[in-house]
Amino acid sequence: LVPQDDGSILATGANPATQTYEMEFAVNQMPVKAIRLEALTHESHANGSTGRGSNGNFVLSEVEVEAAEDGADFQPVEVTAAEADYEQKNYPVTAAIDGKRGRGGWAVDGNSRAKDSTAVLTLAEAVAPGTRIRVRLIHTWGGSHTIGRFRLSVPADGLEPVPPAIRELLAIETAKRDAAAKSKLSRFLALRFGGETIARL
Repeated sequence: LVPQDDGSILATGANPATQTYEMEFAVNQMPVKAIRLEALTHESHANGSTGRGSNGNFVLSEVEVEAAEDGADFQPVEVTAAEADYEQKNYPVTAAIDGKRGRGGWAVDGNSRAKDSTAVLTLAEAVAPGTRIRVRLIHTWGGSHTIGRFRLSVPADGLEPVPPAIRELLAIETAKRDAAAKSKLSRFLALRFGGETIARL
Protein backbone atom coordinates (compact mmCIF):
# COMPACT_ATOMS: atom_id res chain seq x y z
CA LEU A 1 0.00 0.00 0.00
CA VAL A 2 1.69 3.19 -1.22
CA PRO A 3 0.53 6.65 0.02
CA GLN A 4 -0.07 9.16 -2.80
CA ASP A 5 0.31 12.94 -2.84
CA ASP A 6 -3.47 13.44 -2.86
CA GLY A 7 -3.93 11.51 0.38
CA SER A 8 -5.07 8.35 -1.36
CA ILE A 9 -3.44 4.93 -1.02
CA LEU A 10 -2.51 2.81 -4.04
CA ALA A 11 -2.28 -0.97 -3.81
CA THR A 12 0.69 -2.28 -5.76
CA GLY A 13 2.79 -5.42 -6.06
CA ALA A 14 1.40 -8.89 -5.42
CA ASN A 15 -2.31 -9.22 -6.21
CA PRO A 16 -3.65 -12.21 -4.23
CA ALA A 17 -7.16 -13.60 -4.68
CA THR A 18 -8.29 -12.25 -1.30
CA GLN A 19 -6.77 -9.52 0.82
CA THR A 20 -7.31 -7.36 3.90
CA TYR A 21 -6.02 -3.79 4.17
CA GLU A 22 -5.44 -2.34 7.65
CA MET A 23 -4.92 1.36 8.37
CA GLU A 24 -4.59 3.39 11.56
CA PHE A 25 -4.99 7.10 12.17
CA ALA A 26 -5.49 9.45 15.11
CA VAL A 27 -8.56 11.54 15.89
CA ASN A 28 -7.39 15.11 16.37
CA GLN A 29 -9.54 18.12 17.22
CA MET A 30 -13.15 16.91 17.47
CA PRO A 31 -15.12 13.67 17.99
CA VAL A 32 -15.62 11.53 14.90
CA LYS A 33 -19.00 9.93 14.17
CA ALA A 34 -18.43 8.92 10.54
CA ILE A 35 -15.71 7.72 8.18
CA ARG A 36 -15.64 8.42 4.46
CA LEU A 37 -14.21 5.79 2.09
CA GLU A 38 -13.49 6.74 -1.51
CA ALA A 39 -12.74 4.07 -4.12
CA LEU A 40 -10.72 5.88 -6.79
CA THR A 41 -9.83 5.12 -10.38
CA HIS A 42 -6.26 4.61 -11.52
CA GLU A 43 -4.57 4.04 -14.86
CA SER A 44 -2.89 0.87 -13.60
CA HIS A 45 -6.26 -0.88 -13.14
CA ALA A 46 -8.14 -2.76 -15.86
CA ASN A 47 -10.38 -0.28 -17.70
CA GLY A 48 -8.72 2.49 -15.67
CA SER A 49 -11.28 1.63 -13.03
CA THR A 50 -11.26 1.30 -9.22
CA GLY A 51 -10.55 -2.39 -8.61
CA ARG A 52 -7.63 -4.78 -9.04
CA GLY A 53 -9.80 -7.57 -10.45
CA SER A 54 -9.05 -8.59 -14.02
CA ASN A 55 -12.18 -6.70 -15.10
CA GLY A 56 -11.47 -3.58 -13.02
CA ASN A 57 -14.09 -4.29 -10.37
CA PHE A 58 -13.83 -4.85 -6.61
CA VAL A 59 -16.03 -6.35 -3.91
CA LEU A 60 -15.52 -4.95 -0.43
CA SER A 61 -16.75 -7.83 1.71
CA GLU A 62 -16.59 -6.18 5.12
CA VAL A 63 -15.37 -3.08 6.93
CA GLU A 64 -14.24 -3.36 10.54
CA VAL A 65 -13.51 -0.38 12.79
CA GLU A 66 -11.69 -0.41 16.12
CA ALA A 67 -10.62 2.35 18.51
CA ALA A 68 -8.05 2.67 21.29
CA GLU A 69 -7.87 5.47 23.86
CA ASP A 70 -4.79 6.50 25.84
CA GLY A 71 -2.65 3.52 24.92
CA ALA A 72 -5.37 0.98 25.73
CA ASP A 73 -6.07 -2.07 23.59
CA PHE A 74 -8.15 -1.61 20.47
CA GLN A 75 -11.86 -2.33 20.91
CA PRO A 76 -14.49 -2.89 18.19
CA VAL A 77 -16.61 0.09 17.14
CA GLU A 78 -19.97 -0.77 15.64
CA VAL A 79 -20.79 0.66 12.22
CA THR A 80 -24.54 1.25 12.34
CA ALA A 81 -25.19 2.59 8.83
CA ALA A 82 -23.57 2.90 5.43
CA GLU A 83 -24.44 4.97 2.37
CA ALA A 84 -22.83 5.10 -1.05
CA ASP A 85 -23.23 7.27 -4.12
CA TYR A 86 -23.25 4.16 -6.31
CA GLU A 87 -24.03 0.48 -5.71
CA GLN A 88 -23.89 -2.45 -8.10
CA LYS A 89 -27.09 -4.50 -8.27
CA ASN A 90 -27.11 -7.11 -5.49
CA TYR A 91 -23.94 -5.61 -3.98
CA PRO A 92 -25.13 -2.77 -1.71
CA VAL A 93 -22.76 -0.99 0.63
CA THR A 94 -24.80 -2.22 3.61
CA ALA A 95 -23.51 -5.72 2.78
CA ALA A 96 -20.06 -4.49 3.84
CA ILE A 97 -21.21 -3.85 7.42
CA ASP A 98 -23.39 -6.93 8.03
CA GLY A 99 -20.68 -8.92 9.81
CA LYS A 100 -20.53 -11.51 7.03
CA ARG A 101 -17.55 -12.40 4.89
CA GLY A 102 -17.59 -14.44 1.72
CA ARG A 103 -19.09 -13.65 -1.68
CA GLY A 104 -21.15 -10.62 -0.68
CA GLY A 105 -20.18 -6.98 -0.20
CA TRP A 106 -20.10 -3.57 -1.89
CA ALA A 107 -19.28 -3.39 -5.58
CA VAL A 108 -19.55 -0.62 -8.18
CA ASP A 109 -19.67 -2.20 -11.66
CA GLY A 110 -15.98 -1.47 -12.17
CA ASN A 111 -15.98 -3.69 -15.25
CA SER A 112 -18.19 -1.22 -17.14
CA ARG A 113 -18.06 1.94 -15.02
CA ALA A 114 -14.67 3.62 -14.55
CA LYS A 115 -15.68 6.28 -12.04
CA ASP A 116 -14.82 7.18 -8.45
CA SER A 117 -17.28 5.99 -5.81
CA THR A 118 -17.79 7.11 -2.22
CA ALA A 119 -19.22 5.41 0.86
CA VAL A 120 -19.88 6.97 4.26
CA LEU A 121 -19.89 4.77 7.36
CA THR A 122 -21.72 5.95 10.49
CA LEU A 123 -20.35 4.85 13.86
CA ALA A 124 -22.55 3.84 16.78
CA GLU A 125 -20.71 6.21 19.12
CA ALA A 126 -18.51 9.23 18.54
CA VAL A 127 -14.80 8.56 18.85
CA ALA A 128 -13.14 11.13 21.12
CA PRO A 129 -10.13 13.29 20.21
CA GLY A 130 -6.83 11.63 21.06
CA THR A 131 -8.16 8.21 20.14
CA ARG A 132 -6.55 6.01 17.50
CA ILE A 133 -8.84 4.42 14.92
CA ARG A 134 -8.05 1.22 13.07
CA VAL A 135 -9.94 0.42 9.85
CA ARG A 136 -9.86 -2.92 8.05
CA LEU A 137 -11.07 -3.28 4.46
CA ILE A 138 -11.70 -6.98 3.97
CA HIS A 139 -11.93 -8.53 0.49
CA THR A 140 -12.94 -12.23 0.48
CA TRP A 141 -14.93 -12.45 -2.77
CA GLY A 142 -11.90 -13.82 -4.62
CA GLY A 143 -10.45 -13.21 -8.05
CA SER A 144 -8.32 -10.31 -6.77
CA HIS A 145 -11.48 -8.20 -6.50
CA THR A 146 -9.87 -5.68 -4.16
CA ILE A 147 -9.99 -1.89 -4.14
CA GLY A 148 -6.98 -0.64 -6.06
CA ARG A 149 -6.81 2.97 -4.89
CA PHE A 150 -8.73 4.46 -1.99
CA ARG A 151 -8.82 7.34 0.47
CA LEU A 152 -10.09 7.43 4.05
CA SER A 153 -11.20 10.69 5.65
CA VAL A 154 -13.67 12.06 8.18
CA PRO A 155 -16.26 14.83 7.74
CA ALA A 156 -14.92 18.28 8.61
CA ASP A 157 -17.28 18.53 11.60
CA GLY A 158 -16.83 14.87 12.58
CA LEU A 159 -20.56 14.23 12.27
CA GLU A 160 -22.41 11.48 10.46
CA PRO A 161 -24.18 12.34 7.17
CA VAL A 162 -27.82 13.37 7.06
CA PRO A 163 -29.91 10.16 6.97
CA PRO A 164 -31.98 9.45 3.85
CA ALA A 165 -35.26 9.77 5.78
CA ILE A 166 -34.32 13.28 6.90
CA ARG A 167 -33.24 14.26 3.39
CA GLU A 168 -36.67 13.21 2.14
CA LEU A 169 -38.34 15.46 4.69
CA LEU A 170 -36.08 18.37 3.76
CA ALA A 171 -37.09 17.94 0.11
CA ILE A 172 -40.71 18.72 1.04
CA GLU A 173 -41.61 22.41 0.74
CA THR A 174 -41.69 24.01 4.19
CA ALA A 175 -45.36 25.01 3.90
CA LYS A 176 -46.32 21.44 2.98
CA ARG A 177 -44.62 19.63 5.88
CA ASP A 178 -47.11 18.14 8.33
CA ALA A 179 -46.74 18.11 12.11
CA ALA A 180 -45.07 14.69 12.14
CA ALA A 181 -42.45 15.79 9.61
CA LYS A 182 -41.72 18.97 11.55
CA SER A 183 -41.37 16.98 14.77
CA LYS A 184 -38.89 14.55 13.19
CA LEU A 185 -36.80 17.42 11.79
CA SER A 186 -36.80 19.22 15.13
CA ARG A 187 -35.66 16.12 16.98
CA PHE A 188 -32.93 15.43 14.42
CA LEU A 189 -31.56 18.97 14.78
CA ALA A 190 -31.76 18.78 18.57
CA LEU A 191 -29.86 15.48 18.61
CA ARG A 192 -27.30 16.66 16.07
CA PHE A 193 -26.45 19.94 17.79
CA GLY A 194 -27.52 19.43 21.39
CA GLY A 195 -27.40 15.71 22.10
CA GLU A 196 -29.98 13.43 23.69
CA THR A 197 -30.47 15.66 26.74
CA ILE A 198 -31.51 18.65 24.63
CA ALA A 199 -33.67 16.46 22.39
CA ARG A 200 -35.71 15.36 25.43
CA LEU A 201 -36.57 18.92 26.47
